[in-house]
Amino acid sequence: MQLDAQLDTSTRDSTWRHRIRQSPLLAVLILASGLCLSFYLSSKAAQQSRELTLDRFQATVQQTTRVIQEKIDRFSLLMMTGRGLILNNSSLPSAEINTRWHRMFDSFQVDYGDLGVVGLSFTRFIPAHERAAFTANFNRQDTRRLKIFPPPADNQPSLAVLHLVPKSIEERMLGYDLMSEEKRRQAVLETMRTGRMVLSRPLSLLPTDINSLDYLQMLPVRSTEDDVTDRFLGIVTIGFSMSMLIEASLKDLSTPMRVELIDTRESLNTPSFDTHPALGDTESALSLTRVLNIGKHSLTLQISNLDPGANATFTRRYDIATLTSGLSLTLMLTLISMFFIITRQQALQLSRKMASRAEEMHQRYKSLFAQSPEAIVVHVNDRVELANQHAARLFGCTSPEELYHRPITDLVHPSSMELVRRRRATLSQGSPLEPAEQLLVRTNGQPFMAEVSSSLINHQSQEATQVIFRDISDEKQQRLEARMTHILLEHSHDALMVTDAKGQIELINPAFQRLTGYSSKNAIGRTPDLLNSGQHSSQFFYQLWSSITESGLWQGDIINRSRNGHLYIQETDIHALRNEDQEITHFVCLMRDVTEQRNGLALHTNDERSKAR
Repeated sequence: MQLDAQLDTSTRDSTWRHRIRQSPLLAVLILASGLCLSFYLSSKAAQQSRELTLDRFQATVQQTTRVIQEKIDRFSLLMMTGRGLILNNSSLPSAEINTRWHRMFDSFQVDYGDLGVVGLSFTRFIPAHERAAFTANFNRQDTRRLKIFPPPADNQPSLAVLHLVPKSIEERMLGYDLMSEEKRRQAVLETMRTGRMVLSRPLSLLPTDINSLDYLQMLPVRSTEDDVTDRFLGIVTIGFSMSMLIEASLKDLSTPMRVELIDTRESLNTPSFDTHPALGDTESALSLTRVLNIGKHSLTLQISNLDPGANATFTRRYDIATLTSGLSLTLMLTLISMFFIITRQQALQLSRKMASRAEEMHQRYKSLFAQSPEAIVVHVNDRVELANQHAARLFGCTSPEELYHRPITDLVHPSSMELVRRRRATLSQGSPLEPAEQLLVRTNGQPFMAEVSSSLINHQSQEATQVIFRDISDEKQQRLEARMTHILLEHSHDALMVTDAKGQIELINPAFQRLTGYSSKNAIGRTPDLLNSGQHSSQFFYQLWSSITESGLWQGDIINRSRNGHLYIQETDIHALRNEDQEITHFVCLMRDVTEQRNGLALHTNDERSKAR
């Protein structure tokens, strides 16, 4: 009986299990569980894909924006380098400055096309009343022919292009007047008014058949002539094509990108430039906004992904491969793993490429840093971390390493410490700083006066301060000596005349006008022949010039004729001035009227002869 009961129970259990296996409820439960699991895993896989795609896109956008910004940041260093060259060589002839301008910028070996730079120039400010004389003097001293164009109004000053790289466009642009076009003139007036770096509104620098967005960035050049006032020399201008710069930064990317640039000074919504204008208002699922800073101005970049696969991945709610695999968990995990590995590998390759480009940009910055004619020091937390060779020489060191880890305050004279603290506070608030004169100290304790410019930069992922120094001790001494020389010339009783190597008069003093009757307006630009009385033979003047050219000096009497026709005897000292190549560049002539002395001597001699008879 018990055995029968056990058999009945076992049969009922087996029947129940069989019914369960055959019941549609189990199939529904399995199907529901499988569908839920498939949709869940597919949804999670799609979410991961979206995140990876977004990370790739964000990394690409971040790296691309950084590359463009670093290129733009180099404009300021190039312009300040150009300004330093002009200020340090302002007394040289234009031809010599132009030679040094090309020699310096060619030595940098900068790829201007990669930077989008159309031209880097110095434009000279020429008042309207000095334009004709400046042009004539330029063409007299320089082998290049200067003609200011378009023709300016008679009462309007000019900003004429004098020095320009690359050299291939210098001849075509020499003499171009920035004041001739409205957008350029507005930017010029703003930089003259503020004394700061200014970015023009969009304008055209390239041929009209090229779809290009161009700008001019301007840096004023002022030379301090005394302790109170300064003189506006002109503007260092860098013309660049933002479209060329953007396209050069996008050409090596494996993922196609669309970049729209918005200049809010022109429009708040309408792009000033579009790498793919044919797409119109088409929106992309992957799109980010970034800001480029150019001086005090900012430009907005709208960057969109044009890869259809990436956009589809970003908008997809479910991973199709995972969903179609159903309950095949192994295949699903394999597909996801492969996708992750491939995506990760591409991201790493892109990261390495961007890191290599960043390192290349860093090396180029180091090259500019080392070769800059200005003394540059970078300090972090008030301690020197970086310095170039010019800074080492300026502070009396044999190598830049001697300045490393020194407190920056050790290089500042106590009398300038309060000024440094005020400028540091202003800079930390993000406010721009104008160059200022400070008293600094060399490592041997010797003080000297310098012009100092400071700006915030990023150094090894830390906020740092870059300081540019220019020793102006000699400049201030030269200004003092120039003032003293001017006083001596103005109040000297001896007449003075300075000519160039060809004998054309360049300078006279008031005593010259009193002696000869000729004013500066009547004499400058002419030759000493205007004083010729006809009393001396050509042999006399031949011997005079032979003596000057051979020995550099001639002394003697010359009978000259003043402007009113009066003959007088002139005691004359003529000195030849030579340059470092021993070539005569000028003649300095000192003159004094000795007519009465010479006549008195003649009378005394005649009296003695009469007594002897």
